[in-house]
Amino acid sequence: MGYIDLIKRYSIDQYRTRVTLMTQQELMKEVFKILISKGKGIEINTSELRQAPKETMPGIDVLKLYRELGGDVLTIGSDAHYAQDVSKGLDIAIESAKQAGFKYLTLFNNRIPEYIRIDHNNDFYYISNKKII
Repeated sequence: MGYIDLIKRYSIDQYRTRVTLMTQQELMKEVFKILISKGKGIEINTSELRQAPKETMPGIDVLKLYRELGGDVLTIGSDAHYAQDVSKGLDIAIESAKQAGFKYLTLFNNRIPEYIRIDHNNDFYYISNKKII
């Protein structure tokens, strides 16, 4: 599931404040419990780093809630529409994942999940000896 808190992209201009889905925490818990029970996950999208509100989507608060509920399928993406934006902010997404308590990222190969351990000792992250970032 991606773009969980897309509303915050538009709330900055409209309300001049960061809107968070944590005001609807019980509803978020219900959604996350369904996702988790079906083996589905969420995506950290870095496109919001390039526009208001200058943070990943979802933010750390939503990521932590998902993790606390047992969520462990987590992907990251830059949502690049231009070549210069490919992979932008992925290092920030990885840091957010670590802060939220994730030990692995999920990479899908032919719809089959592969779990990539987040390596705290390197600037780069590898799977099967291939640099992915």
